[in-house]
Amino acid sequence: MLTVIQKSGEPFFVSIVSCNHRTPEQAAAEIEELHRLSGLVNFAVSFSMQPQSLGGDPLKKAEWYGEKFRQLQACRKNPALKIGILIQQSMGHGGRWNPNFDRSLDWQRTTRNGVPGVKFCPLDPRFRKYIADGLCLIMAGKPDFLILDDDTRMTLLPGDRKVECFCPLHTDHFNRKYGTNYTPEELRDAVVNAPAHDPIQLKFMASGAETISGYIRLFRETADSISPGIPMLLCGCHVDAGRHGKWAADAAAPGQPPVLRIGNGSYLERSAHDIIFRNTDTASQKLYSSEAALLLDEADTCPHTLYSKSARTMHLHVVCALLNGLDGAKLWITDTFKPDPAITAPYAAIIKENMGLYRELHRTVGSWRREGAVNNLPLPENSPFPAFTEMTPCGRWVEGYLAVYGVPFRWGKPQEHGVHLIAGEAVDWFTDAEIEKMLAEPALIDAEAAKRLVDRGFGKPIGLESVEELTRTTEAEFIVKTGEPVRKSRGKYYLLKPLPETEVLTVLKARTAYSADGLEDAAPGTVQCGRIIVTAWTVQPNNRIDLQNDRRGLLLQLLERIGGLPARVVSDADAGCWYGSLEHGKLLAAANLAYDPWPECVFELKQIPDRIELLQGDGSWKTVPFSAEGKRITVPVRLECAQIAVFRISEKGCPE
Repeated sequence: MLTVIQKSGEPFFVSIVSCNHRTPEQAAAEIEELHRLSGLVNFAVSFSMQPQSLGGDPLKKAEWYGEKFRQLQACRKNPALKIGILIQQSMGHGGRWNPNFDRSLDWQRTTRNGVPGVKFCPLDPRFRKYIADGLCLIMAGKPDFLILDDDTRMTLLPGDRKVECFCPLHTDHFNRKYGTNYTPEELRDAVVNAPAHDPIQLKFMASGAETISGYIRLFRETADSISPGIPMLLCGCHVDAGRHGKWAADAAAPGQPPVLRIGNGSYLERSAHDIIFRNTDTASQKLYSSEAALLLDEADTCPHTLYSKSARTMHLHVVCALLNGLDGAKLWITDTFKPDPAITAPYAAIIKENMGLYRELHRTVGSWRREGAVNNLPLPENSPFPAFTEMTPCGRWVEGYLAVYGVPFRWGKPQEHGVHLIAGEAVDWFTDAEIEKMLAEPALIDAEAAKRLVDRGFGKPIGLESVEELTRTTEAEFIVKTGEPVRKSRGKYYLLKPLPETEVLTVLKARTAYSADGLEDAAPGTVQCGRIIVTAWTVQPNNRIDLQNDRRGLLLQLLERIGGLPARVVSDADAGCWYGSLEHGKLLAAANLAYDPWPECVFELKQIPDRIELLQGDGSWKTVPFSAEGKRITVPVRLECAQIAVFRISEKGCPE
């Protein structure tokens, strides 16, 4: 199934369905109806394998699910549909996702802080035997493929010191691997209290990752004993970027492409611009999952209602994923608890309406060269504290400004060339050699990053003698050449002390008197040395109070000065922009991430187009009219909240 899809270049979609509170006949009928409504052909029935004894044999649960799947298979009417099984949890998700955890079993559970959690340890031989025996029972109905859910990991979600596992079995594995003699308590103390970049944290993570590889291979070997070569996909969590590509390869059968659904879902959304905060996670996992041949978007609607995710934003999520270079999506558009056609219908309709668009966009992006300033993302294990699973801080310029100002950007590894965006503690994630390469090219750097760079000996390349605390109260920032005022950021300001050759672009002014001339220069606001610009303000995560038109204007000027503004979407509220070069012409995607509709789409381009085409839901390109005034292009295409449009722009001289 997956090999054919990979060879054809088609995006791959799989939709999760449930057997909860449904008869096998109802579940089979629901799948058939979902196919009719959406056009989807790959489905996976969700079963939990986390042990629950209910006072008896825990294998009864697997036996029950296996029989339900066998009966569902017997009720199938369309043999062309592929129906697999999602092992929705085996070790256990933990926390609020695992409210019915069975504590009656005395098997080893993952342990942190000296207290056993709710996840089962993948090294316990009793648990491993249960998994092997249970998988055989669940597979009795001959599924077409398997999916392992993202509880297949040794890390927890971000939080304070939430690393695991320090149980006796994992401690023994660590000691044997590295020739040490820690007790569980000693190992935990060494890992938790390690200073920045201490090798023991990387060793601990590598040891844990090795045990997950072994756990996944147990699934692979057991599945092959029942159905040799059955495709097996892995769902990954964003905290395992850099590791779960290898695990996807462990899950794949020989000769089949490893398939990884990355962890980039945006559940329980509050607004259309929520999606921008998954940009960094998506990019990091794409950059550092090279072992996986196919990467799928997490377009789930968990907990699977329109209250959690609308059909429109699910579609937006999929389109953004394809623009970011992913190969399809894992969908979940049915009510897990019981059948509810009212929930499924809007999701299915928008998928069917746009399946052609997904195919054409996936094909087009394959030859697309994205443009814009580059946000370099380090190897995840370069984190100063890799055992503490926090999100990389390296996307702040993008998430705070560019992704909502309608400014295109791109992602790259540290060696990626371009106009670099560097902010905050991201500096601590890069090596000296990586920093030297970035500072040899244009860069936009915030004050916090500049301070860290100066402390590491990189003051001269960025034109600064020092970066110190700014103790004086200032009122506003002013552009030196024009005298135009810019309201201050709410981020912390530092005192930049420039070298003689450094140009001051903006100044911070302090009030000395309540009069027209009662402002005086107090400190540099923005400086430029060669092709590097440093701001005195710090870029804060999700600092929406900074989203002002005058600050946007300043940022656009700064990017323009160093060649980081190839195009933009013009809007006075949240707007997303993807832009880049095709073999002939350009591709530009514009997303309205604000509540108010756009009566038309407005861009600024370097060159007046010869023709503009809009990608349709059926995958065709429709020529649309446009008007030009200077570099500003207006296209009469209306976008409502959370809608996205993809344009193909032919420049003068491009072949038809």
